Amino acid sequence: MSKNIRHILGPLWPALSARRKIFSGLNTTHSGEVNILLYHAIPEQNLLQFQKQIASLSSRYKFITPDQFHSFIDGDLELNGLHLLITFDDGFLSSKLAAEQVLNPHGIKALFFV
Repeated sequence: MSKNIRHILGPLWPALSARRKIFSGLNTTHSGEVNILLYHAIPEQNLLQFQKQIASLSSRYKFITPDQFHSFIDGDLELNGLHLLITFDDGFLSSKLAAEQVLNPHGIKALFFV
């Protein structure tokens, strides 16, 4: 993970489980890049930091929906530039709160694995 993303994540770094890159080489018709941020839980006391993180990431990346990601992988959607897909694992209540209080106001869709 780049130092830039680590700096943005700040104290939420432990909450970030993995980041997987889908390289354009996966589908040679696309030049875009999609990074996947996978979270497990965001404690309520860290929601403000998560809000700041999302705002900072928004200035560098375009957030995509799970459907857009699927279309990109299938080769049905052209993406240029840097993109992010956010996912949450394990169905914690804190993930729902993060979505309602932080992602929804920004119009960001995430993928939840319950």
